[in-house]
Amino acid sequence: MKPDTASPFHGVAIHTVDELPFAWVRAKEAHVYRFSPDKDEPDRTGEELARRATMKLSGKARKVGDVTYRETVDGKWLKGTEAGAALVPTEWPKAATDGEKWIDISIENQVLVAWQGKTPLYATLVSTGQDGMGDPLTTKSTIRGTFRIREKHVTTTMDSNGKASEGESSTPAASAAEKDPREGKSVRRGQGTFELRDVPWVQYFAAGFALHTAYWHDVFGVARSHGCVNLSPIDGHWLFGWTDPPVPTGWHGVESGSDTAPGTTVVIHR
Repeated sequence: MKPDTASPFHGVAIHTVDELPFAWVRAKEAHVYRFSPDKDEPDRTGEELARRATMKLSGKARKVGDVTYRETVDGKWLKGTEAGAALVPTEWPKAATDGEKWIDISIENQVLVAWQGKTPLYATLVSTGQDGMGDPLTTKSTIRGTFRIREKHVTTTMDSNGKASEGESSTPAASAAEKDPREGKSVRRGQGTFELRDVPWVQYFAAGFALHTAYWHDVFGVARSHGCVNLSPIDGHWLFGWTDPPVPTGWHGVESGSDTAPGTTVVIHR
């Protein structure tokens, strides 16, 4: 047994869209790259970057194979697998054009940005499903698409066998077991491999998929979950208080419905 002290990491407040794009260094070992006029592949320079340092981006990007390189405002190039970018969307969801709260999550960048309409408010690193862009119904990948927050819980128990703290339950909010949202088919990812008590600040947006605090690791910026979106304790608490529907004072949870505010929109993409 060991104590879990939880990560002190947290994201940053943003005030205008002009503060985007920027990137976090998210790899333990990250370097500056340089493109030469006579080569397609970039050269790695001797300059190393501090983990979780932030760097303003120029907006220029180059694709080499499956990897995207992004230029900083001072002419350095960052490798996409080593740095996660907070970007302005190329397409705006309906929630943005309607001026609503919404959350943008990039699996490729492992970055979450909270928006009010077309104004960014907060950005941070997250950890999505460890299998990246795989099938979320059969692998440890995060479901992609546009959703709304359905349920919020101050804490809950999550395990890979679909048991809640009260015992067996068929409700999606009670477990980390994944269900096909189209057919209701249960798919156990990593069955029997974990049980997590008192997971804080849990927000379900699809059957078995939630935004929640992870107190058991400090690798935000690296995909490692069973499919949910992991946040640091500080970020999870902030996001829980910001999203709709609000949880009334003294309550332990709330569901989105006719008697509450519509759930905040969550957009998850590559």
